[in-house]
Amino acid sequence: MKVAEGLAQQAHEAIMSKLLTLMGTDPMELLPQHRHLLEFDFLALGNGPTEDRQYWIESMKSTLQASGKRYRSDNIGGDPADNQNRHKRSRWL
Repeated sequence: MKVAEGLAQQAHEAIMSKLLTLMGTDPMELLPQHRHLLEFDFLALGNGPTEDRQYWIESMKSTLQASGKRYRSDNIGGDPADNQNRHKRSRWL
């Protein structure tokens, strides 16, 4: 088990999976003042420190809650290969 930035490889993969899933959020699901979160440089975010990715994920979760959507963490994660179509499935109750 490799450890980087204090996290095991599996933890890094879970964070990347969450990031990829949330990147597919429809901007119309967010309040106008929060849509800037979907205008990030995701290449830089993906290549940057894990802490930055974790912060962005938590910001998105908070933003979705503020917009009246209920965040379902059970739909965030899993196989990164599934993330291409995951945005088409409902993540909200």
